Amino acid sequence: VAAASRPTPATIRVVTALLGDLCTDDKDCTIANSECVNGGCTCSSGFSETSDRQECF
Repeated sequence: VAAASRPTPATIRVVTALLGDLCTDDKDCTIANSECVNGGCTCSSGFSETSDRQECF
């Protein structure tokens, strides 16, 4: 097997969605209670982001 085709941590790691990620539509923002505003995922009105930017509460 060629080295280039073997899985690496970079290719198999699940990318965690973060608030502030780029988006073009609300469906790009996979965090619950988040929406796409001005090209970035942000918490919906009435919700605040956690310090790790992974949840809206």
